[in-house]
Amino acid sequence: MVDEFTLESLDHVIWLRSGTAAAASLNRSQSTVSRHVREALDIFDLTLQRRLGEQHLQGDLSLLRLERRVQQLYRLRHGRRLRLEAGYWWRQALAQAPPQGWRFGTLDHVGPWRPLQLLRERVIDGWIYADPDLPDGDPDLLVLRFTDAAPLLTAVARHPLHGQGTLRLDDCRAFPSLALPAGVVPGEERAWRGLGFWTATCPMATYHAECWEGRCGDGLTLGYGWSLGLPLEPALLPLPLEVPLRFSDALVLRRDVADEPPFAALLRQLRGLVAPLADGPAPFSLRDP
Repeated sequence: MVDEFTLESLDHVIWLRSGTAAAASLNRSQSTVSRHVREALDIFDLTLQRRLGEQHLQGDLSLLRLERRVQQLYRLRHGRRLRLEAGYWWRQALAQAPPQGWRFGTLDHVGPWRPLQLLRERVIDGWIYADPDLPDGDPDLLVLRFTDAAPLLTAVARHPLHGQGTLRLDDCRAFPSLALPAGVVPGEERAWRGLGFWTATCPMATYHAECWEGRCGDGLTLGYGWSLGLPLEPALLPLPLEVPLRFSDALVLRRDVADEPPFAALLRQLRGLVAPLADGPAPFSLRDP
């Protein structure tokens, strides 16, 4: 019904939020991408609307969903132009060793809700995210955990807690700690609040370092991290204590395409990327998915 590039243009605009970003990813001119987007909207009798910074389709999506399923299978079976979204803490690792055959998204989503929608609608093929906000037991999505790591409490070097030797959680609770608005990452929020943290709310629709780790520049606010994310903000140093939480990164994909070969290859590459972190500052191990 619609040629591959026409649907690809539409989905890239939805995924990457703009025609400019879609054109750069597809290595085409913006006018070419825009023309194909208009063609796709006409074919499926849809409209595109921006809400809260994201592009959303309006209309009957039933035919589009059938077409996306066919074209997703085509991409997976040819192993090319595959689409991967990930938590922002994966930015540096993916840039250093990009998995073959995969294109990356914005890598700036705050919370799981939008990537989950993109995955369900087959706009993206895979998504890397962390516990405890993963869709376990979902009939349509499969969660393949491949790490097991303790998170870290972090602070700038001049923070009063640095240089005091081994700390207890009680020593840290007196200081403000980063928090997203209620309900954005409910599992993570619940875990940190249960330990007495997650107290200083930072409104943030998409990830910006100055709105998150940058808040710790006041010399008092505590941040969070784990070995993979530490290079993103070298000014934040781990505090010398063990946090009694365990989170896992996972590759999330649709169950009905889980047996396609690119996913097994991607998982092997991701495990290879994080394997050196076993020698990092926090307890970390690989796990069989």
